Formats: sequence, C-alpha cells, structure tokens
Amino acid sequence: MTDNTGGEPGADVETLAQSLLTDPWPEDDEPGARWAHPRLDMVVISLFIAYHVSVILVANLPSTGLVSALHWFFTHQLQMTSYLQATGSHQDWGLFAPDPGRTNVFLRVIVEDREGRLLDLGHDIYGRRRYPYLVYDRMGKINRRLVEDESYREVYAGWVCRDWEATHGGVPARAVRLQEIGTRIPRPEHVYDLMGYDPRTLPIIQGQGAVFGCAEIPHGQLPNSLRARLGLPPAPPDRFRPITATTWRTERTRGGTPGALEAPPETAPPGRVE
Repeated sequence: MTDNTGGEPGADVETLAQSLLTDPWPEDDEPGARWAHPRLDMVVISLFIAYHVSVILVANLPSTGLVSALHWFFTHQLQMTSYLQATGSHQDWGLFAPDPGRTNVFLRVIVEDREGRLLDLGHDIYGRRRYPYLVYDRMGKINRRLVEDESYREVYAGWVCRDWEATHGGVPARAVRLQEIGTRIPRPEHVYDLMGYDPRTLPIIQGQGAVFGCAEIPHGQLPNSLRARLGLPPAPPDRFRPITATTWRTERTRGGTPGALEAPPETAPPGRVE
C-alpha cells in the first residue's frame, strides 16, 4: 500500500493504527460510562431471558408429581402455553422418547390359490424373530409399515398377485388376504418374577383384515410383455387392469382427459423367437 500524499509506502497504515490506539473516544460513545446500554434496557432484557429459560425448563418437566404446582403456576399465571406457541418453542418429545410399546402387531399375508386353498406366505415376522434382536430385515420393516398405513395394502396385494402368477406357471391366484394379528405385551410387574417372557406363547389377538381379488385389483396381473419375458403363455389382452391416473403426458396428448398407466407394448424381448 502506498501513501497518496507522497509519503513512504505503508505510512497510511501506520497512521490508521496509531489513530485507533491513541485517539480519544468519540463523543457519542459516552466516555467513562460503565455499560453500553441504559439500565432499564438491561433490566428488561434480563427479565425476558430469565422468563424464557424458566419457561423452557418448566415446560419440559413432568406435569405431575413434585413439580405439578410449579407447572400449574407457569401455565395459568405466566401464560406458558401461549408463549411457547407464539415463539415456536414447544417441544414434542414423543419423537425422541415415545411410550414403550404395549402390543406387537403383525400383518399376515395369505394367498387363496385357484383351487381355493389358503397359504400363509410368511411375510410377517411372527414366530421368526428372537427377542431381543439385533438385525431388522427389510421384510419386517415393510410389514410394519403395512400395519401402520392401510393405503399401502392394495399396492402390496397387487405385487403379491403378480409375484404368485410369475412363480406358479402363469396361473393367477384368486385373492390375497391381509390379516392383522397381535399379542399384548405383559406388564413389567407380571414378568419380574419370571425374568422375562416368551412372546411366542402369548395369546394371539385377531385384528381387522382385508381381501383383494387378484382379477380386480389394478396391476394385480402380469401383462403379456412380462409373461413373454418369463416364458409364460399369453393371456387375454383385456385381462390386465391398468391404473387410471392423470399425468403431464396424458394432459398434453389427450387434452386433459385422465389417461391410464398401461402396460408396456405387448412385444417379445429382443432375440426371442415366437
């Protein structure tokens, strides 16, 4: 850096450094004052910080027991709930510390074949999992999601129908039955003396179930393109039930009319001789 006044290089830097170190305080900084803010401002800010910290601590304490009176006072006298909602400081500990489970729920997947026989495919993990367990397999996770969200069940039943048809010589099944079963976990005081319990000996509770016909469910049948790939004889073209859905392509090509997500063109794979 050079001095534009003709001085030696770096002279302006030295001048700035000396000014910052030795020049008197500006008049607007109130030289000699102990605090940078007025006392009233500091008192108000300190009270707000103390209120905020106290509310956060009390809100995360149990509302019953020894601190129930304190929790009641903050809720009714200091508007704790309204403050937490207004500032977005509400804590939902259910995500990190959920209540312990009281039941084990599973979803049995049962196929009814063409002759009407019922076969349990064993997709649920009841009777196959040892407690405690270290490995959580993918099928167990899918089965748990089917229990929690019923909207997945029709899609899953369609996959079961197609998989059965593909692995049984192209012969479709009649239906897929999804049946909830569960066992109630004993209370701790009931198993203390026994040092645990065997979950496979607990009584089974039947829950709600649903039946999905493989001939009616959308995409519950193998299209002829997949049957040809698997070496299976073709089926009637109208047997496959597509999914009706509106997409960008159908809106553009059909003027906004809901189209169908149809099967791939019924052509044989490359190199296959019909």
